[in-house]
Amino acid sequence: MFTLPFFLKDKSDTTVIKVKQQGSYRYIAVPVGPQGWGYRIYKDEKLYIFQRSIPAISGTIPFASEADAEKVAKRVMAKLESGQSPAMSKEELKELKIIE
Repeated sequence: MFTLPFFLKDKSDTTVIKVKQQGSYRYIAVPVGPQGWGYRIYKDEKLYIFQRSIPAISGTIPFASEADAEKVAKRVMAKLESGQSPAMSKEELKELKIIE
């Protein structure tokens, strides 16, 4: 698998955002609220997952940084590419240093 960066404009914003592709999936890390991050995963040009908050934890807490959102999006895409469920566990989030 490889990551191919290119740029698109998000229709809801005038900011240029980076899109990365891995196999038949691609993701975009997106700002959520005034200080958080989430991600969108697309498959075949259709929105497949829009994750606005950290999965597998209580509440709706966005990712603290763009890098954190990207780490989880990459893991989720790898799972999808290998035919696994995209669900993330707390253990996986700890391994990625998203939560303690």
